[in-house]
Amino acid sequence: TEDFSSVTVTNSGTMNATFPVSFPGSAANITGTATARNGRIIDGDDGFGAFATSATQALKSTGQLRIDFDSPISAFGAYVNDVETSETVRLTLTPDGGGTAVTVDYGGIVNQGRTGRTPGNGQVNFVGFIDKFNLYSSVEISFVGASNEGFGFDDLTVGEVAQVTGT
Repeated sequence: TEDFSSVTVTNSGTMNATFPVSFPGSAANITGTATARNGRIIDGDDGFGAFATSATQALKSTGQLRIDFDSPISAFGAYVNDVETSETVRLTLTPDGGGTAVTVDYGGIVNQGRTGRTPGNGQVNFVGFIDKFNLYSSVEISFVGASNEGFGFDDLTVGEVAQVTGT
């Protein structure tokens, strides 16, 4: 699980900020690069609804996050928070070796929010997939209906096929 605890906190985002990510694999770590539009690492709560779900740090991005893996994966999950202007969180999965991208939409998200905030601020959702039969080289998280909204990402979890199938 990547919780961004080892990444330096940044106060302002850059257009396509990149951050190293690392996950335990069955034989070695699965590594990759996370690219976030206006991405930055926040400490705790940014005051606008994005926050760390564990430890103290999280990744904040405006509208999308793409993770390119050095080794293919067959499972992915992440906590996404501050989903307030969009009711659909979209995962776009790139098959290892190319091919047609797979799109998974999580629609109908009800924006409950946290007490004392506007509706949706501070909402946290877990999105992910498990695919025992296919491998993916990248995952992109985007939002249908959101243009310039900031979102928080934390506790990204991946699995390789051996971890998913137990073989």
